[in-house]
Amino acid sequence: MHFARVVFSPTDEHQATFVTGGFDQTAQLWVHDRKSNEVTCVAVCRGHSETVMTAAALFLDSNCEPCVFATGSWDGTIKLWSASPKATDLSEETGGIAHTRKSTSKTPTRIPRLTLAGHRETITRVCWLSTVPTDEKSSAPSNPKLISVSWDHTLRVWDCQVGQPQQQNTGGSEVRCIVSSHAINDADATLQGILTASSDNRVRMYDLRAREALALIGFPGHTAWLTAIAWAPHRENHFVTGSIDRSVRLWDTRNPKASLYDLMGHTDMVTDVDWAAPLIRHQPSDRRHYILSSSADGTVKIYNYPE
Repeated sequence: MHFARVVFSPTDEHQATFVTGGFDQTAQLWVHDRKSNEVTCVAVCRGHSETVMTAAALFLDSNCEPCVFATGSWDGTIKLWSASPKATDLSEETGGIAHTRKSTSKTPTRIPRLTLAGHRETITRVCWLSTVPTDEKSSAPSNPKLISVSWDHTLRVWDCQVGQPQQQNTGGSEVRCIVSSHAINDADATLQGILTASSDNRVRMYDLRAREALALIGFPGHTAWLTAIAWAPHRENHFVTGSIDRSVRLWDTRNPKASLYDLMGHTDMVTDVDWAAPLIRHQPSDRRHYILSSSADGTVKIYNYPE
């Protein structure tokens, strides 16, 4: 059974790729053919020893094609994998070391390019810290960083070139979810605005530009654990949260004392929140955005974003 957050990438107008993770200790890479509406598993990624909880893709070019994705697990480790849906030489998948293995499955098996260890408990969320190219002629970000949070009460920033955390923050409660701010065409902005949703019902916003990375703690309103959080892709000051208290709330970082809107309707805990925009010719439209939420009540709700 696979249940981790689905990482979706519209590769082109003909197909899209996505990643799932689950109880079988694997992550699986899938391709959706838009024309035939068929979904095919193109790779099974093995290496974790416990349930895969979370996944995040890194996009390195203007075509929005993911080059690598990260997974976090109950085993406390993070692993990086090739995100190419195309068949690749196994030596490329293993960093240059060729392996021969026998398998009865027709789906290719991949092993991780890199393993990041350091968390002492379950990793609940991984996400890439948005970066911009240092060379204007290049579309690839310079030395991308990975953010991870865990039930060990820590947020970590990983330098994936060396495999060691650069900064570590210790909180007073179990961290449930984290996302990085969307790129706003400012190199400094990629190192600020890290939000965490915690089991003490609070939101913390970290400014990683400061050496101590002090957190702004506020945004009261939820009456139970926060389960999900997501920055607005089109408004740099807005974000949305979900909670066990069955509510979804829209916030503005300039007003940490009260939410802008309380979005009701679920009859059980909110399990995830996200944003979506209508597609025009397979590209997101800036005309209107929607807030999405899923719940243990078995429903997904779509809310109009109040422009």
